[in-house]
Parts: sequence; structure tokens; C-alpha cells
Amino acid sequence: MCGIAGFVDLSGRLPLEEKLNHILEAMEFRGPDGGGTHVGRNFVVGMRRLSIIDHLGGEQPQSNENGQIMVVQNGEIYNHRTLREKLLSKGHSFKSVSDTEVLVHGYEEWGIEGLLARIDGMFAFAIVDQNRNVLHMARDPFGEKPIYLYLDHEVFGFASNMKAL
Repeated sequence: MCGIAGFVDLSGRLPLEEKLNHILEAMEFRGPDGGGTHVGRNFVVGMRRLSIIDHLGGEQPQSNENGQIMVVQNGEIYNHRTLREKLLSKGHSFKSVSDTEVLVHGYEEWGIEGLLARIDGMFAFAIVDQNRNVLHMARDPFGEKPIYLYLDHEVFGFASNMKAL
């Protein structure tokens, strides 16, 4: 059980990193093996990690080669090995054997709709594409992994735990 969270600043003046750190502290029980954050221009993403696949090298957020696309995930991509082979044949390079890294390279190769059509698993994830200035969020068709949303005139937020959000 991991936990993901993030914010997009709609006002341009919020202390997003402080808010994210507070939420990740509240979700420490979801991932006692570690955590990570990434702070962008108008967004932050982070996660608490319970190591199951790729104990070493599976830290999140994970990014593409130039750091412009970030992903955080709670869950497991069952067909990640098959997808990895397809992406390697297309020229993508991987830093880990984590199933999460397949999401970032799959998004680069196939876009969000193509990625969602190819993955099999139980998951909730967020992909931030800094090139296009968009945030994509997805959950598996059965909603096995929780994701809660918050929106007001200043901020959009998400987290794996409602109480933390």
C-alpha cells in the first residue's frame, strides 16, 4: 500500500511544497519504506512508498530521460515486463525495473489514451507533462486503489487518503 499526493497552484502564490509535505507526513502509514517529492513551476507531486517491486531503484516520482514528464503511482502494473520490452524496442531507456517507470515511457510513446489501453493492473497514478503543462490522472477500471480530489479557486489537489487531503 503506497500513497500518492500532489497539488496544482491555480493562483500562483501558494506554498505547495509545505502543503505536500504535511500530507505525506499524514500518509506515512501508507508507505514506511520511503518517499519522494518533485517541485515544479506550479505543481508538486509526491509519494510514500511500500517497496514491493524493485526495492532498489523504484523511488518515486519517476521521470523520463529529460525530466519533463513525472509520474507517481499507487498500485501495480501486471504487464509491465511486456510493455517494457516494447518500449525498449522503441528506443526508451530505463533507470530501474520498477513497474511505475513503464507509465512514464508508455505515456511518451503512446499518449495517455494509448497507455491506458495497454496497461493491466490495479493502480491510481498521476502524470505531469511539463512540456504541455497538463496533469493526467487515472485509476484502474475497478477503482481498487483510492484517489481523492480537491478543487477550489486557488488549488487542485489529490491524495490516496481523504483524511490527509
